[in-house]
Amino acid sequence: DATDGQGPAFSSVSLTSNNASTTLATVGDVVTLAFTVTGSTGSPVVTIAGNSVTPTSTGGDGWSATYTMLSGDTAGALSFSAVAADAVPNYTTSTASTDGSSVTFDKTAPGTPVISTSAQSTSASTIVISGTADAGSTVSISGGASTVTGTAVAGNYSITVTLTQNTANTLSVTASDGAGNTSEASTVIITHQAAASGGSSGGGSGG
Repeated sequence: DATDGQGPAFSSVSLTSNNASTTLATVGDVVTLAFTVTGSTGSPVVTIAGNSVTPTSTGGDGWSATYTMLSGDTAGALSFSAVAADAVPNYTTSTASTDGSSVTFDKTAPGTPVISTSAQSTSASTIVISGTADAGSTVSISGGASTVTGTAVAGNYSITVTLTQNTANTLSVTASDGAGNTSEASTVIITHQAAASGGSSGGGSGG
């Protein structure tokens, strides 16, 4: 806020991420602070997650500043500040969005899933792979006929996998969180073997 009750005025302040979930960010995601400020002279001074960034004019009184998240940044709700000054100078600082937007930085991958289904051979075309993973994480299983996903409900998952026939299927199981962080993989080998033919070579009938 202005030191003497006057100064530039901020509006339309928002903080978003280019992550699939705009309220989350992981390493490599770009966080954007957008705002409008009236009555200012020169370029506002901006920080995102404690890092100084140079804002760019978007036309009129609009500004935008971006920061790419790094592994060394602190996890959690991201802070920002934008400081604008008028000619006096009176200073005004904005540290909160005006639309309720926020971004949380999550750089920690889920734990490696545990597979409870044992390695085995089967003549069935599908198999249910079960185990445990971080609660709420998205579990992905590749290595079969196609990649399939499910959710670890209360930390447990059971996912039906279609097998590639007549071969060993090395199934790889990973877990990912809402920000897109992906765990290390666990594997299990399920071998598909076609069922033996039920026919038999017949002898002739006696006479």
